[in-house]
Amino acid sequence: MANTIFATNNHVPTEGSTEMTQQVRAPNPVRYEPLVHTVKEAAELLGVGRTTVYALIRSGRLPVVKIGRRTVIRRETLRVFLQFNER
Repeated sequence: MANTIFATNNHVPTEGSTEMTQQVRAPNPVRYEPLVHTVKEAAELLGVGRTTVYALIRSGRLPVVKIGRRTVIRRETLRVFLQFNER
C-alpha cells in the first residue's frame, strides 16, 4: 500500500466516521530502456541464438563495447544494425 493514495470527496472524514474512501493507485514510475544489452538479450531481441550474435560480432558486422569482461551491445547499435540489414 506504499503507492496507494486515499481520496475523498474534498473533505476529511471525522474520526470514527463510517464514510468510505476510494483508493486511487499512484501511477507507475517511468520505465527507462537500458543503454546496452547483453549478448543473450540481443539474441532474444533479434530472434536469433547467441551463437549467431557472437558470429556477427566476430565478423565485425555487430560492434560491441567491452566493460571489464562483459560484452555488451548498445541499444542504438542494434537499431542501426536492423535498419541497414533490411531487405
